[in-house]
Amino acid sequence: MKKVLSLAMSLVMLVTTMSVGMVNAYANTKYSATEITEAAPVNFTVKSDDTYYLKYTPTKDGAMEFVLDTDAKYGLWDYVDITITDMADNDYNWNMIDCDSKVPAVGYDKFVAGKKYIIEVEAYFEDSTSFSGTLSVKPHTSHAYERGTEPGVYMDAREFELGIMKGDGYVADCCTVCSYEKKISSIAAPSKFVISKSKYVYDGKSKKPTVAVYNTKGTRIDGSRIDYEYENNTKVGTATVLVENADDCEKYLIYKPMKFTIVPRSTSIRGISGTKKGFLVKYYRRSTQTTGYQVQCSTGKSFSTKKTVTIKGTKNISYKMTNLKAKKKYYVRVRTYKVVNDKKYYSAWSKVKTVTTKA
Repeated sequence: MKKVLSLAMSLVMLVTTMSVGMVNAYANTKYSATEITEAAPVNFTVKSDDTYYLKYTPTKDGAMEFVLDTDAKYGLWDYVDITITDMADNDYNWNMIDCDSKVPAVGYDKFVAGKKYIIEVEAYFEDSTSFSGTLSVKPHTSHAYERGTEPGVYMDAREFELGIMKGDGYVADCCTVCSYEKKISSIAAPSKFVISKSKYVYDGKSKKPTVAVYNTKGTRIDGSRIDYEYENNTKVGTATVLVENADDCEKYLIYKPMKFTIVPRSTSIRGISGTKKGFLVKYYRRSTQTTGYQVQCSTGKSFSTKKTVTIKGTKNISYKMTNLKAKKKYYVRVRTYKVVNDKKYYSAWSKVKTVTTKA
């Protein structure tokens, strides 16, 4: 009985000793691992279903790539995974190489100079007890491009002035690791916007001018690739048409607010007669979207020298002009105006009528 008990105690002590040894071996393997550098690739062998550790301390910031090469023959379920961990805080960063057949295999990412990293090589080979290979590190040159069904759009100049690019852009494939771009084609930037009509007369209906967009090469961009949004485009005042890309178009970056005006309806003179050193002019009433009228007279057709009177309100539809020269021929015209946000919007002038003042 004592022999059995002694044997059991010996087994417990052996297992305990082996466990401590395994933990220490793991720690020593991980933190006393071989250092890999650009100048010193590492040849290694790792047992199947086990982990081999390397250390890496980059000398400069930036993207680096690791290349795994081996003569091993991969079976259906065989694989090699290489991952990297921040040694300082043991943060798991990424799976650098996931290789199940393609060799040499390349993995890349950006690194911080002076920061210590642990590289873990894990392998499983169904028909082998170990895996051998060479791991090397070098500056990142094997760019990994990522694109969908359509190439991404990257603009050469990202400065905008009301949505107009100041420089042409280009279509490019962009590396997923670094900032390298492989240019595919150029994009002529939208640079000239021509509105179809800049002034309208109020009639109660919304106004919707179109805008022709030309690129830096002078070519007009297909109108089907452009959408319009309108603001304040019914009443008298300043309206906006926002020119932008159609929903299905991402090749051109267009965002251009353009202004146009809506002015009140004009009026016309329905009668005019001379008075003592003046005249009486009658005109048609305009009450909708109108604040008042202006009457203007001049002794010359060009109205280079003129007298203008502003009449507030729309109820009075006649005005008596005074303090003019006696027995003098005058040219007379009338227009309406509307005040919106402290700004006056004027209609076109009416047709000119002539009148001779009395003595």
